[in-house]
Amino acid sequence: MTPAKLYSFIWLSILVLCYMNLGQYNQITTLAWVYILGSVLAFLLGTVLMLWLYESTDKPIVRENKIITAAAIDVDRLKRMILFAVFISLGVIIINFVLSMGSRANLIQMFFTPNIMYSKRVNGELSSAIPYLDGLAIYACAFSGIRWSILKKFDFLTISPLIVVVLSSVVSLGRAKIIIGFMLFLFGASALWAEKARYKKYGTVLITGVMIYLSGYIRIYRGGFIDKTLSNYPDSIVSGLGYTNSALLLSIYDNITSPIFVFSQSFGRFANYDHNYFGRETFAPVHRLLYRFGVGEGANYYESFVDIGGIYTNVGSYLKDIFVDFSVPGIIVFPMLFGLISEYVHLKYKATKDIKYSFLQSMIYTYIIFSPIVNLLRLGYFMFPLAIGYYLIQRRGIVTRVSSDG
Repeated sequence: MTPAKLYSFIWLSILVLCYMNLGQYNQITTLAWVYILGSVLAFLLGTVLMLWLYESTDKPIVRENKIITAAAIDVDRLKRMILFAVFISLGVIIINFVLSMGSRANLIQMFFTPNIMYSKRVNGELSSAIPYLDGLAIYACAFSGIRWSILKKFDFLTISPLIVVVLSSVVSLGRAKIIIGFMLFLFGASALWAEKARYKKYGTVLITGVMIYLSGYIRIYRGGFIDKTLSNYPDSIVSGLGYTNSALLLSIYDNITSPIFVFSQSFGRFANYDHNYFGRETFAPVHRLLYRFGVGEGANYYESFVDIGGIYTNVGSYLKDIFVDFSVPGIIVFPMLFGLISEYVHLKYKATKDIKYSFLQSMIYTYIIFSPIVNLLRLGYFMFPLAIGYYLIQRRGIVTRVSSDG
């Protein structure tokens, strides 16, 4: 599937769900619809421009297509990179868990009143002693999928990054890492030589859907605002599904549609935002890291809550962060540049089968799927593994030899 098809399918599907408005939130404004549709067209324009550039130039940076075969991949080195990420992430998870518990009271709350612990985390009362490094297992998920696709061998190492990601999510009482990890794993497995493994594409959709559903149990466990969320839906729907299924399915519906309603409410709310720091929301992890070294003012881990009509929620799609940082021009320019980059990576992967493009395409496709919901670049456990994973592929010699031009 091309970036244009995936982007169009994801955004159209979620916009249709938003139009249904089962949660009975405040209506999406006409201005928001214009900006959203404009951003979709901008992304598609970016992909078209890259296709035109790719077909009309012979410059090496665009058209040099050295074919990478499976035999050219140093699988042992890839294995060591996966193990490195798994052990570092696991160690950081254990350290952060022990330090964040702090007292017996926190430990008791973790198991018996997890909603209180989750509220503390959202309010910033619990912080990681070692930030971001637990997210190294994220890039390892993509590497593991690629390794599985090469070896056709499913062993404990194959699933070890996924186990670490699930453990990290359970400890933090979050769900995003689980879904991101499984998406990267499955995209990695299906992206390499996909013409010989088309069934994996459908497996990606099916397994991801199952993981999204099962991850909903974390929300039920941690409690919180489930009853408040369900109160917004018609009684006929809730009673027809039953409480557990309603809590799972409607909370998923709420999670994937409410960000668009948040974006719709954002124009006046963030009109006076401080723009002195370039991309403070869009590239939040960079600003947080710089702040640790005394540069700038940092960026909040959690977004501001917005009343969308009956409930408060704090995630507003990737468009909200772009709008806050770059105003209206950003809503057009950023998606267009994203479309250019996405199509370039797709074309280079298709032509070369290079592992670095397989990895980048896995990350980009995951970002596209999440784009109507959240800006993954504001999450340190996505941005830094993206940079580290690409660096390791480029600098650590995973590709040992290359064939002639394709």
